[in-house]
Amino acid sequence: MKWTAHAKSQVRHIHDYIAQGSPLYARRVSEELIKKTIGLDALPRKGRKVPEVKICVLRTQTCLLPPIRGL
Repeated sequence: MKWTAHAKSQVRHIHDYIAQGSPLYARRVSEELIKKTIGLDALPRKGRKVPEVKICVLRTQTCLLPPIRGL
């Protein structure tokens, strides 16, 4: 999987927003987001099909993170 510049920027914005309240949780969330993408190259069909799009290769991957207290 290759990260686009926009995707990298979005992760950075998420990190910066959370870091305003907790630098520790900002780092944890950023790392978890990145960690969830590892292995997508090996399992390109991981995730669910997008029913409203007729392209069979388009899938979504949900990234569930535990709630962060205090934010």
